[in-house]
Amino acid sequence: MGRGIMIFLIVVGVLMAGYGTAYVASEDVRYLTRAGMEETRILQSRRPIADLARDPATKPELRSQLQLVLDTRDYAAKLGLAAKQTYTTYSDVGRDTLLLNLSIGWRRGATTSTSVPPRPSRPWAGSTTLFCPQRSRRIRSSLLPSSFMKSRTIRST
Repeated sequence: MGRGIMIFLIVVGVLMAGYGTAYVASEDVRYLTRAGMEETRILQSRRPIADLARDPATKPELRSQLQLVLDTRDYAAKLGLAAKQTYTTYSDVGRDTLLLNLSIGWRRGATTSTSVPPRPSRPWAGSTTLFCPQRSRRIRSSLLPSSFMKSRTIRST
């Protein structure tokens, strides 16, 4: 019994050391850790919408919004739609913005482009690389501002 616990503690220690190293070395690991912590916080603070709609301590504006959700679910059920367990809980995150997106564009116009993920040059060879440098250079040269602006820009009014 003592030997099993010792092996377990060694495995846990090795995993934690590996995670700690990855956390320090990788922005992706830090991003995923933060996202996981925030998602956990949101999930832990959720409460059933029906309970909040009946609770007199709930702000009247929020209560009316939650009641609208309940009424919408009831109406969908009358139409024969199966709402299942969607929109049954509410979580106050303490702010009105959950996600911010940054979009960059040309100053006086909207541009269109398509992005196709690169394919392996020889999928039958068992290659694990998904990046083709030649194709990347070709796409980059077609998207340079001089040619891109002349041929593919939609001017805004």
